Amino acid sequence: AHDPLAIRVSSTNLPARAVVCDMRDVTVGAGGSPLLCHVNFSVIGPERVAIVGPNGSGKTSLLRVLMGHAAPLSGEVYRGVPAARFAYLDQHVSLLN
Repeated sequence: AHDPLAIRVSSTNLPARAVVCDMRDVTVGAGGSPLLCHVNFSVIGPERVAIVGPNGSGKTSLLRVLMGHAAPLSGEVYRGVPAARFAYLDQHVSLLN
């Protein structure tokens, strides 16, 4: 039997109601082809979110836009905290050693 994976994360230290990010009518894609269209969502501190879905559905493209590593095909992205404060675990959990 294997022990279950346990990840301890520290507090975000964000005040309640701090806007972490806001996406309005965002379309993201790969190679110019849309994968997710008309995305609207906000993350308000100190929330944490999980983005789940099948392979190829646009999760990584969405996160790249959210973190400022790529531009959306359309729409507006507001980041209320510096991109350096964003962290995500990819499918290979490469952030962890």
